[in-house]
Amino acid sequence: MSGPKVVRVVTREELVAVGETLLRRLDTAVADWKQACVAAGSSESQVQQTKARRNGLEVAFREDKFAEFATKATAEIDFLEADAARRLQAAARSRAKERARLESGRQIASAFLSGPSLPEKLSLDLRRAAEGKLSMVELDAVLSTAARSLHSQDSAGLSESQRALANRLAASESGPSFDEWKAGRILLDPRMQSLLEQIAQLELLGESAAAATLQVKLRELQSVGGSAERQLQFDSLQIAFMKAKEAGVRRSKALKESRLLSSELGSFGDAAEPSVRELLSLSRDSDVASLDDAVARASKELEGLRGARAAAARRRVVLDGLTKLGYTVNEGLSTVTPASGKLVMRTPGNSDYGVEISGAGNSERLQVRSVVFTAARNSSNDIPAEQSWCGDFGKLQAALKAQGCDVIVEKAMGVGAVPLKVVETGVEEEIRRPNVSTPARRQGR
Repeated sequence: MSGPKVVRVVTREELVAVGETLLRRLDTAVADWKQACVAAGSSESQVQQTKARRNGLEVAFREDKFAEFATKATAEIDFLEADAARRLQAAARSRAKERARLESGRQIASAFLSGPSLPEKLSLDLRRAAEGKLSMVELDAVLSTAARSLHSQDSAGLSESQRALANRLAASESGPSFDEWKAGRILLDPRMQSLLEQIAQLELLGESAAAATLQVKLRELQSVGGSAERQLQFDSLQIAFMKAKEAGVRRSKALKESRLLSSELGSFGDAAEPSVRELLSLSRDSDVASLDDAVARASKELEGLRGARAAAARRRVVLDGLTKLGYTVNEGLSTVTPASGKLVMRTPGNSDYGVEISGAGNSERLQVRSVVFTAARNSSNDIPAEQSWCGDFGKLQAALKAQGCDVIVEKAMGVGAVPLKVVETGVEEEIRRPNVSTPARRQGR
């Protein structure tokens, strides 16, 4: 057996807490993925398959298969986030394509209005189309009506572009259809197409206000004439889009994290109530920097509270286990750590020897070693005492494992490799006579 050891204790309570956190993150990833599916028009069967996988993972967690759950849940979260991003990109591209068709139709409507007069109702509809006030279905209907009206007119009164359209409409059935002509007649600038896609991305991120503002600027840009000035404004608008998207991504990430943090901090009760209130008050209207600061503060607080809770659980299971093996533990030491971060227990049946467990603060690692309470002893008993402790440590390790805890020995020295530590007399007396005042103390000294 070994002598002094450095061990890492992970309690079942800690494993459950980590699993609950991961399960909440999995549920958030599933919810975000479902929103992406709605935007992309995915099938219901895909959603049901994802739900089934998620439920299967929870079953593994509830069956205490912590390592399996952690590995598979993390992989599932990574997959869902990547797939959601892909679906949102496809949805943004589809939305941009639809808007490009609307823009093309708007320009065709303007071309119809530039020629001979048309029926008043049709002219009114075409003006609304040119102003971008019609849906795609309404726009197609108006343009089709205008095309038929145009074809019925005397071609001598038509402009060159209108005459070309009339000829297309009069072509044989084997020629291009009106829809084909419309699709290829007016092509958008590739930069315009890219900006339309970025507007759609902003909307899907929940940045509707920023998207609307940039949409207006994009519409204004279309009326700019000179190529140099147009290019300059394109570049400026592209930068504005990039900044808005970066802010939108940061805001979405911070809000998602704030929801998770508020849920986790809520389990700590009154100690975390102010932080929970602050997190719940955050919204899309909040400044991005303020969101990031609030999340950072809450994350730091949660880390401290988790660490303190886990450390208390580690001390409790170790000390309770030692108590069951017959080691003497002073009342209160199972929940309170001395300022030195060290706890000392007396070996059962041998008052000259004991065990010291040290681990400052919320450290995951503990150092355990045999100690002796008096320098005036027969040192030939040291090695047997150390061997006895190592045997008890094996029993402790098995008992904790049976409770669902992990006890990992990270470093161990051989028996007799170092002399036993002599614990100061004051500590020895405190152990042997807990809560007993000396005569001097009773006399007020």
